[in-house]
Amino acid sequence: MIALYVSKQTIYLEKVKSDLAALDQTILLHEIQIDPNKIAPVITYQIRIKLKYGQLTQLIYERLGEAAKDGSLPKEWRLNLKTLWLTRW
Repeated sequence: MIALYVSKQTIYLEKVKSDLAALDQTILLHEIQIDPNKIAPVITYQIRIKLKYGQLTQLIYERLGEAAKDGSLPKEWRLNLKTLWLTRW
């Protein structure tokens, strides 16, 4: 089972390496020479936070309420507590 997984991952890794090599060659064919090493990588991972469902929204609304009370919320922002929508006009 593990050998099959490792084999699939090895094949996938080789395909990715091949695709990257092809991209490097394609970039070098461009009229304006671009050093592929100077292109920043795209990070596709997601940051996960350990909050229960709805907890982040609740925390946001609590902080907005606190900001409205102490006056740090800009006057052009209005918090409609009936619908819990933040609107700016």
